[in-house]
Order: sequence, then C-alpha cells, then structure tokens
Amino acid sequence: MNTSSSSIRIFLLGRFEVTRGERILQASSWTRRKAAALLQRLALERRLLKEQAIEFLWPEIDPTSGANNLYRTLHTLRQTLDTALGPGTAEATLVFQDGVFTLTDTVWVDVTEFNSLIQTGDPASLTAALRLYTGDLLLDDRYAEWTLSSRERLRRGQREARLTLAAHARD
Repeated sequence: MNTSSSSIRIFLLGRFEVTRGERILQASSWTRRKAAALLQRLALERRLLKEQAIEFLWPEIDPTSGANNLYRTLHTLRQTLDTALGPGTAEATLVFQDGVFTLTDTVWVDVTEFNSLIQTGDPASLTAALRLYTGDLLLDDRYAEWTLSSRERLRRGQREARLTLAAHARD
C-alpha cells in the first residue's frame, strides 16, 4: 500500500470517508447524495459502465435525461473531491473514459483490503482484517438495496475470520 501523503483511501466499513494524506472528507460533507453514492458504488466495484451508473442513480428516467444528470453528478463528485482533499484528487481517484468509470489502481479501499486479508487466511492477516472491519458496509445506507448482498457477504467474512481466529487460539 502506498502510504505517501498523496495516497487516497476510501472507507466503506462502519463509515463513508475519503482521505488523502491528513485531509478527510466525511459523509456529512457531501452536498449531493448522488455524487457520494456514485463514488461508493465505484469504490465497491472498481469499474462501472455509464449505463449501470444511470440505472443505479436514476432508474426511473430516460437514458438522455439520465446521461445529463450523470454528467452533472460527475462534475459535483470531482469538484467535491478536489475542494475537500486538494486539487488533482478527482483525477487521481477515478477515470471516466469510453463510457466506463474506473477507480484508479492506486486508490486503497478498506473493503478490497479486508477481502484480500480474509483470502490470505493466516492469523496475522485475519487479525488485520478484523481491525479494518469497524462496522457493517455503509451503515448510513443500511436499507439501500444495492448494498445488501455485499454487506451480508462482508458480515459472513468477518464472522468466519473470528471463528478461524478462535480455533487458532484454542489450538
């Protein structure tokens, strides 16, 4: 993991927070909920098609209106990141090219790290994973349908990690 002051970190477990160095952008600082939701979904999936983003954010409107809304939301997202975390943050966080949103490889996401540590499976990795699990996925959006299966999968991973560690301690 890159620990330089310019590294961007996104936290989805227990809270929604984006950090860059010492600067912190908390969930309450977002002026547009849709912009935050777009970043949250992108952080979780790392790649999102334009059509998926429109369907996710505005399932009830036509594609043209959805595209217009999406460009305004993307502008707000970029502006929020750059204002709160410093110029260039948006560019270092996500790319939108050829109708595809991609989270840049250098962005650290707690869920990705948690899953990686769980997969490793040794006691030190499981302990580190449990330290990352400060709460369920996106607690402020606990009733959002798109978070339900991921939240349950992460809960299961956390439970299994605790059981595996308990078995190691017992042995």
